[in-house]
Amino acid sequence: MTTLINKSVCIFFLLSLIIILLAPTFSHSKVVKDISINSQPIGAKVFLLQGRKQTLIGTTPFIYKASFHSNISVIRMALSKSGYENHELKVSASQKTVNASLKPLPLIEDPASHKNPRHREIQKKVNAVIEPVIRELLEKPDLADIDSVDLIKIKEGGSHLYIELSLSMTRPKDTLKDPVASQDEMVAQKLWGQLGEALVLPVAETTRGVDDIDGILLEVRFNTQYTLFNVNHKVETTNETKCVPGYRYELGSDFYGNLTTRTIYEPCLHRKTETKTKVKFDPIVDRKKGKSIIRYFLPFEILAKRHPSEGLFEKISFVYTDAKGKELLRQGNLPNKIE
Repeated sequence: MTTLINKSVCIFFLLSLIIILLAPTFSHSKVVKDISINSQPIGAKVFLLQGRKQTLIGTTPFIYKASFHSNISVIRMALSKSGYENHELKVSASQKTVNASLKPLPLIEDPASHKNPRHREIQKKVNAVIEPVIRELLEKPDLADIDSVDLIKIKEGGSHLYIELSLSMTRPKDTLKDPVASQDEMVAQKLWGQLGEALVLPVAETTRGVDDIDGILLEVRFNTQYTLFNVNHKVETTNETKCVPGYRYELGSDFYGNLTTRTIYEPCLHRKTETKTKVKFDPIVDRKKGKSIIRYFLPFEILAKRHPSEGLFEKISFVYTDAKGKELLRQGNLPNKIE
C-alpha cells in the first residue's frame, strides 16, 4: 500500500513538473490571427507602430492579419484622418475586433482670432456657409490622401480678401516620388485635378455670395525626395627623407709627398626632408525627404466668366517650390503680399 502511494506521488510530481516546463512554451508561442479594424467615421489610415517606425497597413474598415509574439502580448496602432485627432491604441492577441471613435478637430478659424473688426465679421459669414459642408467634402474618395487640414481662414492680399485652404499630403496621387523638371507641370496639374475639382470648386461655389471675398488660395504641402550632392575633401601631409647625391673632396698626398685633392662621388652625400601634401576627394550623394509646396490661386472672376465645359487649370495661377525652397514652376501671379 505504501509503495502504491509513493508511486502516485511520484507520478503527480512528474506531471506537475512537465506542466511547469511546458507552460512558457504555450504562453510564448507566436500567434497570427485576423483582426477586423473599424473606425467611426470610416476612411482612417491605420499605422502599425514599432518603436519610432510607422508602417501603413490599411484604411478602415479592413481585415488585418496581425502577428503577436505570444497570446499575452500586444501591438500598437495609430489611426489618422484629416479633420480628426490622431488616435493611438493597443491591440491584444485575444481581440478579434477593433472599433475606434475619432474625435473631430475644428476646421474653421475662430473669428475672434482676427484683430481687424471687418475681418472678424467676414470670417463669421464664411464660417456660416462653409461649416455645414466642409466635413462632408473631406469624406470624398479623391481627398482620401489628405493627411491634415489647417484651419480655413480669410487672408488679406493687398486690398483684397481671400479664403485660404492649407493642407498636407503624404504624396500626390499617381505621381512619382522624385519629380524631375519635365514632370513638374504634370504634378501641378494632377494635384489640381485631384483637389481643385473635389475641394476648391465646391468651397468657391459655396462662398461666392459672401461680400468682399475675391477668391480661393489653396496651399498643398506634400512629401518629396531630393538629392544632395556634396564633396568631402581630406588633406594628407607626409614627410619624406631623400638622399641628395654630390661630390666631396678629399686631401691626400702622392708618391712623392706632394699634397693632392681627390674628388669622390657620393650617391647620398646628405639627406633632405621634403613635405608632401595630397588632397583626397570623396563625393557624397545623399537623398533627403522634405515638403514641396504648390500654392494655387482661383479668383472668383474666372468662375463668373468661364463656360461650364471649360477647364480651369490653364486659367488659375500657381507657384511650385521644391523641398529646398527653389521655384520649379510658375503660372501667372499670386495676389500681392501673398507670396
